[in-house]
Amino acid sequence: MLIVGLHFSYLFRFALNVPNGDDYYCIYDFLIQYQAADSISEKLLLIITPWLEHTIAYTKILALVNHLIFGVLDFKAYIFMGNLSLVGIFSLYYLLLSRMKKPIYFIIPIALLLFQPQSYEGLYWPAATAAYMSVIFFSFLSVYLACSDRRGAIWGALAAGTMALYTFGSGVMVLPVVFVILLLKGDYRKLLIWSLWSAFILTLFLTFYVYPESSRPPIFQSLLTNPGYVFNYFFAFLGMTTDLEEANKMPNEVRHIIGYGFVLFVLLFGLLFKRFLAFLKNRTKNSADFWTIVGFSLIILGGTASMALLRGQTEMIYIFSSRYKIYSANMTILVFCAMLLFSTKRPWEKYFLALALTLSSVFFVVSYYHYTYKIKEQRDVFQAGVYNWNTNQQWLLYRQTSYYEKTSEHFSRLMDRPESPYHIPSYFPTLARDRIEHAEMDSGLEVVSIDGKLVLFKNETAPQAGIHRGNFIFFMSDKHIYLFPTLANANAKKNLIASGDWYKNGYVSLVNVDQLTPDTYRIGDYNSLTDHIRVFEEPIRIGATYLPVFNKE
Repeated sequence: MLIVGLHFSYLFRFALNVPNGDDYYCIYDFLIQYQAADSISEKLLLIITPWLEHTIAYTKILALVNHLIFGVLDFKAYIFMGNLSLVGIFSLYYLLLSRMKKPIYFIIPIALLLFQPQSYEGLYWPAATAAYMSVIFFSFLSVYLACSDRRGAIWGALAAGTMALYTFGSGVMVLPVVFVILLLKGDYRKLLIWSLWSAFILTLFLTFYVYPESSRPPIFQSLLTNPGYVFNYFFAFLGMTTDLEEANKMPNEVRHIIGYGFVLFVLLFGLLFKRFLAFLKNRTKNSADFWTIVGFSLIILGGTASMALLRGQTEMIYIFSSRYKIYSANMTILVFCAMLLFSTKRPWEKYFLALALTLSSVFFVVSYYHYTYKIKEQRDVFQAGVYNWNTNQQWLLYRQTSYYEKTSEHFSRLMDRPESPYHIPSYFPTLARDRIEHAEMDSGLEVVSIDGKLVLFKNETAPQAGIHRGNFIFFMSDKHIYLFPTLANANAKKNLIASGDWYKNGYVSLVNVDQLTPDTYRIGDYNSLTDHIRVFEEPIRIGATYLPVFNKE
């Protein structure tokens, strides 16, 4: 399908073979320890040992499979492997609609909502791909098989449920969800099997679970002390697919997001409750389709509720991160599926499908337009980070965090060793000192403003580097060359459509000079598309107070 193909073509273009944040511990460090372990029991314990409050065995298993296939740890390939869970979720919706005897084109709105880049952080961050999407996939698969009338499907449900439990913290939701569904469904044989297995696997899980030290209050404390905050978080989480800014906001600033989440919740609850009442009147109306949708819904709502309870201690809403938006997208899809339970008349179905296709297509186009820029910017940030490590043994992009700055430095030094299962790639090898010293002088680079440690640069004449390359600003002293990404000037929508160019000439860049060692620097820009280097006429002096001073030479 073209929609799925576009998704994976974006991964191929923008994903990098570079670790990000938790990847250092969850993937690389795990693999190092696993290879050093002497016994099978040690290796197995490493796989099931939690990371903070999450047991991420699936993340670690993917690392082992990745290393087995490629002989080295390849984070770009890992991203592709993690994104297969998205294909798995899509396949379950396809099977659900097939079981509901819906025409194949009803899957198109679902594809448009799933395979779009709004969840880009969860799509391009290796460890996140194996967590957020994968726990939903295994949970959905367990529910789907538990509701299936096929002989022996319950054993597959047990296996999928176990994987969900060992994939991410919210995977524990599958145990009570399937229990409740089988109980209401009246399938007591499966209920007995599920209950016995749940008791066994949960006991095993808790036996080896290491409770993390946490500053978070008990999970239900926020509900008792600030119930309003929790409900704001809950509905904001459900409706955050309508958010484009991904900034921390007060509730009065995101009424449309909270409102959309509330509408989705009311629609889903109302539709499923109406169907449930029909089931109580006539149990022959019991269908695997209905119970599957109920189970999927409880998985999404349960994960959302746990996030709201954990984060709802403050009025400010801090959850607008792209990796969580897979939950909101699934919530919208589930409302669509619940409506199909009542679409028995062909004319009604036709108009409903037309509306769903129109809305999902608009959302799809807007999402790709808006988030392509963000994905490109994220790639440029990490390419600059890799350059800074290879050139200066400093990532810089982690400098604002006390945790990742030291973590990235420690593991990156290990990655530089010949015996390491992963080696940091090289970007922009031609951006070297001898070329910079002989580069042309350019007056196009301007210092727009200096605000404490922040310096805003712009260059309106720099040739655009396209969506697949980038313009960067460099700082060169006698000892270091530091590289920073820029924000290219976006093309007008009509020009983008007419020319296919995402950008026009020029860029801006806000550089925090607190990240630089005090020294005198030559500054300039580098175009990775043309491999062209231009140097600014004036040097910049970064002093011990990090206040930049410009001097004419």
